[in-house]
Amino acid sequence: MPTINSIYAYLNGRIGIDVELLPYIARVLDIPEQLLFADTPSARLAYIRHLAQTMTDEERQLMSKIAEPPPEVFGIVDMGDAYHNAMRIAKIFDKKPDNTHGDTDSKIQRIHGLLPHAPDKYLTHIETQLLDYKQLTARFV
Repeated sequence: MPTINSIYAYLNGRIGIDVELLPYIARVLDIPEQLLFADTPSARLAYIRHLAQTMTDEERQLMSKIAEPPPEVFGIVDMGDAYHNAMRIAKIFDKKPDNTHGDTDSKIQRIHGLLPHAPDKYLTHIETQLLDYKQLTARFV
């Protein structure tokens, strides 16, 4: 089994290793092997889709306990009407953040007023981006 120092040396590109060691590296770093190759939002989404399609019943029960999204996310995903999607996203924006960033609240209000004019595909894109930012922020807070 490789040491942590040799794993980091490999990840930094200073040394090469045998492909057979990848499972051990992932175990030492406590990450899925897939993340050794790509850690972009689209790669993670593809990996999660694969996991969802191949889950056992026990894994599904565990995921249902730890990965339940907030109700407003279900509302956005389940609604087909663009106007209703815009209103759902706007309700998320209505939760005023605690911040000291000047006119952030006024920007949020301007965006809130423009959401009903956006097409459904763009609203889905906005939702995805906002959820990515939220998860990224949560990882570093």
